[in-house]
Amino acid sequence: MRGLIRPATWIATLVVLGVAGAIVWVQAAEPAAFVVTQRGAVLSEEAASEQFGVVVAFVVIGVVSSLLVGAVAAVVLRRLGWLLTPLVLAATLLVGGITWRLGTWWGPDAPDAASAEGLGVGDRIPLPLGIDSFAVMLVWPIAGLLALLVVTSFLPVDDELDPSEV
Repeated sequence: MRGLIRPATWIATLVVLGVAGAIVWVQAAEPAAFVVTQRGAVLSEEAASEQFGVVVAFVVIGVVSSLLVGAVAAVVLRRLGWLLTPLVLAATLLVGGITWRLGTWWGPDAPDAASAEGLGVGDRIPLPLGIDSFAVMLVWPIAGLLALLVVTSFLPVDDELDPSEV
């Protein structure tokens, strides 16, 4: 049973980190929005910069989260040796996926005709949170692997690997 507690704790920590990332993303990101005019709802040029801001917020959250995951894994799980690399890769993608999925669920819904009813001129109809490409998600594992590399380079080398301590 003890052998299952460590992986379960690790996975639970990653899930909590992903949920926290989603909450921060929903709160920090200012999604693009249609502005209601006399002619109808219009998406301005300013909306492009707001969409860029949503992606930047996601990337910043990813860098911070992944640096944390990589650094903690390097210290706590260092006895795993080379297995840390795929573990950090998978862990950062898991946290990023949870953050993205929950952020899109908890953020604004896609606008429709019902969301525009009863709005006056100047009101805004926000677009849902989202990222434009999978390449943005790759920032997460890159940051995690960078933290793993930096932290492990400063840790003393442990020549003896005791599988019972893993």
